[in-house]
Amino acid sequence: MRDALTRIPHMCHGLHSREQCQVLNSGIVETKLNELIQHIAGGRRALAPSTAIYHDLFIGGDDAFELLETIARDFEVSFEEFCFTTYFPNETEMGPISYWMHKLGLFASTRPRLTIEHLLQVIYRKSWFEPERPG
Repeated sequence: MRDALTRIPHMCHGLHSREQCQVLNSGIVETKLNELIQHIAGGRRALAPSTAIYHDLFIGGDDAFELLETIARDFEVSFEEFCFTTYFPNETEMGPISYWMHKLGLFASTRPRLTIEHLLQVIYRKSWFEPERPG
């Protein structure tokens, strides 16, 4: 993935304006992030920017850690200020009862929502920052 991202400026050079190149780059980053999330979520489902990683896709524990670790490595993002347990349960909290409650629509979490849209913003900034909380 990193190879594809490092070639982007060369693909844009002389062919597009700076603004067009930024739009092209953002489309590639969004596609790569969606592919990564779909791989970890184990399926090909439509992902909207408002999709929450834990609340909607039930990605938590080791899978959430793998997602963030891959984002950090492939997109060169720092998660230094990120508190994992604020947004995700650990692996032992993600048992079969929680899974079935989620599948049956009986799942309610007090954790804040971490959306694909916010992860994209983090990737563009290259470091973690807290999302705005709905007031």
